[in-house]
Amino acid sequence: MKIGILGSGMIVPTHADTVKIVDGVEDVAICCVPSSIERANELAKQYDLKWVYTDYNEMLENPEIDAIYVAVPNHLHYEMSLKALQAKKYVICEKPFTTTLNEAKHLFEVAKENGVMIWEAITTIYLPNFLNMKKKLADLGDVKIVQSNYSQYSSRYDNFQKGIVMSAFDPKCCGGALMDINIYNLHMVCGLFGKPSAVNYIANIERDIDTSGIVTLDYPTFKAVCIGSKDNGAPGGTQVQGTLGYIRTLTPAFICESYEWQLNKQELHQENANDSKMRMKYELIAFEKMFREQDYVKYEEVKNHTLTVVEVAQLARRSAGIYFDPDKKEVE
Repeated sequence: MKIGILGSGMIVPTHADTVKIVDGVEDVAICCVPSSIERANELAKQYDLKWVYTDYNEMLENPEIDAIYVAVPNHLHYEMSLKALQAKKYVICEKPFTTTLNEAKHLFEVAKENGVMIWEAITTIYLPNFLNMKKKLADLGDVKIVQSNYSQYSSRYDNFQKGIVMSAFDPKCCGGALMDINIYNLHMVCGLFGKPSAVNYIANIERDIDTSGIVTLDYPTFKAVCIGSKDNGAPGGTQVQGTLGYIRTLTPAFICESYEWQLNKQELHQENANDSKMRMKYELIAFEKMFREQDYVKYEEVKNHTLTVVEVAQLARRSAGIYFDPDKKEVE
């Protein structure tokens, strides 16, 4: 699968470094805005990319490119992914997938119409540790409490306080703590337990954007909380508490580097099934396999998961009174 990269931000080298260690995938091109051409040229040289574009349509016309990696600010995910799908390109879209559920549904519909696939680049649900934890849930008895925390003080918050607003804190870019960082916790909890029956978001809001907050998820037999923060930091992790024991990760949901579990009054077990520090490896392996095998059974599974998380994030955001431009268009 030959990939054209859309964007030149901080996530691009992480993606490109990972591509180097995954069989069957290759980055061959990059597209950026004209003002970032120097940066794109540097990346092209560093990663041996054949083409550098400043015209997205031109890159989409390249028949040697199978897929587009959409790595642009949140508010552009829907528009840029849609153009790629209409050009019959497969799409790997960075998280958060889209702002609204309607946007997400439309992208999947257009992908189907054009005989291609679109995947959300979300590390959590593909990590071996996450998959092993999911299998272990049955041993915990009746789950009662779930908590997932990813809190990381952002250097961009310093600028935000000075009045310098970057995309991560810009309502026009669909930023904020929920969409940027707490989204991993939603993927973790919804990946383990599916769609909750009720969602609420209690957020710290500054200048119309959430800088931190707590999402509460109501399930029929247990309660879950997802904490995400960009205005303060703390150790992260996910903990599932059941009547027979608990399981918890020792790192935030985006990497899930290791986990431990213990049944009531029994031995403590510590495990780590991830064989690489490069967290994007596992999602890329999964995408390439679905592409190569045209595995629509697995594709439907991850598609439905993405739709669940987009809906939960939208419900959470709106419960806190946070409406981005795509939200406003849908409620007008």
